[in-house]
Order: sequence, then structure tokens, then C-alpha cells
Amino acid sequence: MSNTAIGKQERISTVEFNRRVAAGQLVQDAKGKWREADAKTGKPKATSKYGNKITEVDGRKFDSALEAQHYQLLKQQKEAGIIADFECQVRYPIADKVLNEDGSVYSHKIDYVADFAITHLDGRIELVDVKGMVLGLYKLKKALMWHRHRIKITEIFSSHHKKAKKAGKRPKTGESKHG
Repeated sequence: MSNTAIGKQERISTVEFNRRVAAGQLVQDAKGKWREADAKTGKPKATSKYGNKITEVDGRKFDSALEAQHYQLLKQQKEAGIIADFECQVRYPIADKVLNEDGSVYSHKIDYVADFAITHLDGRIELVDVKGMVLGLYKLKKALMWHRHRIKITEIFSSHHKKAKKAGKRPKTGESKHG
């Protein structure tokens, strides 16, 4: 009996695979890969490019379980009186109208969206970004936030990022060079 790979984590027998296909639990996506079917639509379930899982807490959807955990921590800190308040998904403008060389509009506005804006008891605002991976666009937006608003961003990384950093290895998730 052979095994068949489904997604990145699960290996099932051919018999189980055929059973799930017949039951409509597995379907092919646009690229021909087998995926779990959404129970309501029958279409392949959406997957994240970087492997994070959309997580819902208190009716809010978060881009990752780590971001949802940080939300719960901030809620506890607010209830305990450690922080004054916090907001989720706060927008900050970092570039107004951006023009091409010929003067045509490339983009009307570019924003940085902080995962969390924390108001400390002393009134200080701290922006927090929960990262699984640091990409070039994020690095640029972080630099523009400092340039335009003089606001530093605190980054929260997953534990496997910290373990790789301690071991002296380059983390799989990337690393920010800005402090």
C-alpha cells in the first residue's frame, strides 16, 4: 500500500485518499494539487503562502495563531492594568501620491498597517508587528515609518525564529536589520 501526500503535513494511504476524493473531501486546486475541500462550497480550502493559519478570537480574524496569541496577551495586560489600551490593524500613511517618471500616478497612497498599537500607562504609543517572516516590502515600510513618523516598530517573532537565532543559524523566517 502506497502513501499519498496531502498538503504539507498529512500522508494518507491510497485507499484513504480514494475514499476522501469519492466523498468530496479532497479536490484539486487550479494548479492540480490535492487540497481539503471547504465543507460549504466544495472548493479547495484557501492556503497561506507562508504556512500561517488564519485564527479567529473574539470574532476577530488574525493572520496567524501567533498574532491571535499576542492579542490575547494584550487583552490580559489591559484587564490587569499593565497597559492603558490597544488597537488592532492601525493604519499609518507612509507615502502620499507616488508618481512614475512620466508624471503619471503609480499609487495614490501607501499605508503601513501595524498589527497592534499599544497605549502604555504613560501615554507612550508602541507599534507591534507579529512576524513569521520578514520580507523586503516590510523592511521598506518599517524604514519609511521611521523616516516619516519617527516611530519604531517592535517585532514579535515565532519561537522557531528565536531558536534558530540562538543556535547561530539563519532563521527560516528572515530577520530584521532595523532596530
